[in-house]
Amino acid sequence: ASFRSPIRYDDVITIEADLQEWAERRLRIGYTVKCGDRLVATGHELRAWAVVTAAGGLRGAPIPDDFKALFG
Repeated sequence: ASFRSPIRYDDVITIEADLQEWAERRLRIGYTVKCGDRLVATGHELRAWAVVTAAGGLRGAPIPDDFKALFG
């Protein structure tokens, strides 16, 4: 994350999330935090898609097309 400006406890902030990238098994979500028109912070996260195996563990898997369709 990149913090650009401080905020106080009672400040009202807006957090915008933007789907920035699709890969076969992961996606990148970007975030912008504002207090009014003032940019407070930016950042991103990478999320991996996983499925539960028969043994109860997790394994990476391709992101299903029907899930991607939810984002237009």
